[in-house]
Amino acid sequence: MLAMPRWFYYLLIMAIVAPIINLIWGRQQEMAIFICSAISLIPLAALIGRATEDLEYFVGPIAGGLLNATFGNAPEIIIGIFALQQGLISVVKASIAGSIISNILLVLGSSLAIGGWHWGKQYFSARDAGQYSAMMVLAVSSLLIPFTATTVIKDAQSIQSFSVAIAVVLLLVYIMYLSMHVFHVHSSRRNPTRRGKYAP
Repeated sequence: MLAMPRWFYYLLIMAIVAPIINLIWGRQQEMAIFICSAISLIPLAALIGRATEDLEYFVGPIAGGLLNATFGNAPEIIIGIFALQQGLISVVKASIAGSIISNILLVLGSSLAIGGWHWGKQYFSARDAGQYSAMMVLAVSSLLIPFTATTVIKDAQSIQSFSVAIAVVLLLVYIMYLSMHVFHVHSSRRNPTRRGKYAP
């Protein structure tokens, strides 16, 4: 990854300017607080990406990619934590749904389109693709189950508790999946011409 320009780090000052504006003027300058906070996220996101890419040299490409995907969703996690503290559950749901849609459609679609245009025929690991597909099916099912339960269970509190239980299960599954790749999988450079492991 290319080194960031030195002036890029100066944008981190906005992370200090935003709370100062909030302390002095309060909610009268909400737009200024939002702009400063958004600008400060740009170098922070770049630093997270650079750190995970450097970490990839030690844990391997597969585990590095998983860590990059995990920390790449840090804004959604941060927004979700603060929104839950304010009781804005609908904002959290919209953020999660938007993240899923953008990753499935925008990120995956762009990767396939650019990769096919630049390299032509592409190869992928059938085993890894099967694991990722299983995780995606699990995530989609976790969204559909609470929605379907609302047609049977009318108690909002019960639905909320049910959703929390599913979220905890998903978090545990992802932690175990991530731990398996980080601590037990020793990645090696694969030969894409071996059709036994890779499929076009």
